[in-house]
Amino acid sequence: MIEVMMDQARADVEGGDGLCTFGLAVCIGVAIVGEYPTNAAEGETRHDKFLAHLADGPMMEVTFNSLKRQVEAAKAKGLRRLRVKMSVVEPQSLREDSEFSWSETAIKQTKDTNALYVNKVRELTRSSSGLALMRVEQHHINHAADIEILASKDIRILT
Repeated sequence: MIEVMMDQARADVEGGDGLCTFGLAVCIGVAIVGEYPTNAAEGETRHDKFLAHLADGPMMEVTFNSLKRQVEAAKAKGLRRLRVKMSVVEPQSLREDSEFSWSETAIKQTKDTNALYVNKVRELTRSSSGLALMRVEQHHINHAADIEILASKDIRILT
């Protein structure tokens, strides 16, 4: 498996081993898989698995835009039937953070950031046939999540 680090968005090729990321606490994890309707041309490399680890801060939008470019390039090659899983922190659980004291303003900002990126991913994965199958899972701040995209394109969020 290819490990995706914080502030990275990576893609895996058809038939590749998959992708994983670890330690999603306040960070947002975005996993996207899809299928091509035809076989690849001789020597053609196509990506069908995508994973981003979006950390709140100056790189968040840069990382999302990297994911966006990768997914849009694959869609241009015919990728469709997209499935998405996202992992976000449950904002109210920030009040119970065992390592940090969160202000009400920061809790609201986290909630707003989660909603913003859920909408951005929903728009990114929209196709001519409509919205992708998308699931958003929330986790408690004290139980960071990991995401795996297996070679089979099954997406697992582990807490």
